[in-house]
Amino acid sequence: MSSTTETTHVDLNQAILTSRTAQPNPTGKVTTALVSFAALRVVLVTMPGGSLWEQHQTTGRITVQVLAGHIRLNAEGATHDLPTGHLLALESNIPHDVEALVDSTFLLTVARQPSTA
Repeated sequence: MSSTTETTHVDLNQAILTSRTAQPNPTGKVTTALVSFAALRVVLVTMPGGSLWEQHQTTGRITVQVLAGHIRLNAEGATHDLPTGHLLALESNIPHDVEALVDSTFLLTVARQPSTA
């Protein structure tokens, strides 16, 4: 990954390879921040099959784009089945959980409202 204050260039293929060999957190998930601006954050998430990212929410709008594998995202009483190549967008402050049905890698993008000072 290379970056300046205005641009960030990420080799997703390399980031995925690196995430697959990284030390997971206690839940088995590996998260790698790829882009981090004040109002935008892009995180690569790798989860082993059968693992669950417990219910949580964020103050920003999010997208979840599955790069490999198959996940299930539960939000507002609906279950979203997301195999490779699928993308889901959620409004801010919506509680949701993520289950990896098989070993899976996805991009989580969080768009926050810019602060007004």
